[in-house]
Amino acid sequence: LYASDGVTIQHQAVFVDAGSPQDASPVDASDGASPPSTGTFFSLAAIQDLSDPSSVPDLFFGSGAYVFAILGSPSVGPIVNADGSRSTKPFALRIVAVRTRATAN
Repeated sequence: LYASDGVTIQHQAVFVDAGSPQDASPVDASDGASPPSTGTFFSLAAIQDLSDPSSVPDLFFGSGAYVFAILGSPSVGPIVNADGSRSTKPFALRIVAVRTRATAN
C-alpha cells in the first residue's frame, strides 16, 4: 500500500536542464506554446524514507498531522529513480513530511 499510494507533483517545464540549476536556461516561449506539463510520483514509502529513514511507513504515518515540503527542482529530476535507487544530482526533487503533532492514543 505504501509503495503504490502517494503524491504526484504536477509541474510545467520552466527550465531546460543543462546539468545543474545554475546552468539551466529558461524555455523559449516566444512561439506562444506552453511548456509541457509532467508529473513526478512519490510513493508514501519513498516520502517516509526521505523524511525519517530510521522509521517504517506504518509507524511514521500512524497518526498525527503533517506538513509536506517540496524541495529541489523539477528540472533536475526526482531524487528517487524509477528503479528505486537514489539520484546523486544536487537539487533533485523530493517531498519530505514533517509531523506537526501526534494524536492522543
